[in-house]
Amino acid sequence: MILLTDWLNFSRFVVTRHQTETPPRLTYLIPPRLCCLQEEAVWKALAYYDSCMDVEEIERLKGKPLERLIAEYGSWSITDKSWLEQDWELIPNLANVHKHLALPVLFSTTVVIDHKNSSQNVITVI
Repeated sequence: MILLTDWLNFSRFVVTRHQTETPPRLTYLIPPRLCCLQEEAVWKALAYYDSCMDVEEIERLKGKPLERLIAEYGSWSITDKSWLEQDWELIPNLANVHKHLALPVLFSTTVVIDHKNSSQNVITVI
């Protein structure tokens, strides 16, 4: 069992060392839940972890959640047989993916302070 007394020193090396010493079990890495339930960020992270570890539900749903996500953000000829390229618009679909999913598809954007005028911000596109 890994005892994490200091989360700042926790790293992939600790996990690797632990996995070579004992059988790998990711659940050892989860801190006791009762001490952290008041922290919303910790609660959300634990809920996300639990949803990823629900193997039976993942197997039952197969690819349906991904197919729904693809359909919601512009569809695709592989998932929707009625999809037509001439009806698909790049800019609105790309903007929705960047806005709602925060995925850097084709480019990424950040907002930084303008070095010439610190009272203004600059949007950078990479």
